[in-house]
Amino acid sequence: MSAPVWASVVLLVSTLLIALGYWTYRAVESSLRELRATTLASMLEAETRALDIWVENRKVDMRRVARDPQVRSQVSALVTIAARHGSAEQYCNAPARRPLVEQLASALEEQGAIAFNVTDRSHRIVASRFREYCGLRVSAATFEREFAPVFKGDTRFVRPYPEEERLESPAQVRPLERPVTWFETPVRDAAGEIIASLGFAEYADGQFARIVHAARTGDSGEAYAFDRRGRLLSRQVRRARLRTQGRRRGGERAGHDRQD
Repeated sequence: MSAPVWASVVLLVSTLLIALGYWTYRAVESSLRELRATTLASMLEAETRALDIWVENRKVDMRRVARDPQVRSQVSALVTIAARHGSAEQYCNAPARRPLVEQLASALEEQGAIAFNVTDRSHRIVASRFREYCGLRVSAATFEREFAPVFKGDTRFVRPYPEEERLESPAQVRPLERPVTWFETPVRDAAGEIIASLGFAEYADGQFARIVHAARTGDSGEAYAFDRRGRLLSRQVRRARLRTQGRRRGGERAGHDRQD
């Protein structure tokens, strides 16, 4: 076989091998992408189901609290004072507020919540665990989107909102700096009319984030939750875990140094 013919054969075989290698690479890449997409879709479905169960359980708890006769009576008294006088000092310092706060404190602890608000039909927060929030108003857009269904009888899970978006005029001193989720449920008076919305707040990086993090892909994979503005709602578990391991290793090295 002459040299030119041999060179042509080698070139042809090399071209075929390169083509075969590229085709194999693309096929494997496509298969891996499809596998990862399927895995992520399954993980999303599992997370959604877990969050749905958690949300529904919280809703049941909220309805139970809102049906308590003493809670209904105290909320009714505060709503009545707010409607008659309109001054925040009148209803925020009313005698009915203190027993309401005391009674709801145990419910907050039981559910892992960190705050409560009672909001009337006029968008006013007529009672809150934190005095800084009492007397403020929920913004019209947030009320229409999240609270209007509550006053029609629904119990709702409310996503985290920035204070500037949730309230007309945010408190100067903000007890809740981290993003929180809210569960809102209707409160009825003695006649059965819905007079207010009772809301419990939970930090978004608490149980909500733990459910999100439960669905992981592999040893290093993590899932995160973001709001519409791209703000991270769940904690970065891997980074926190690495920091913890680093502190432990640093402590071990310090211990060895002291022993030496």
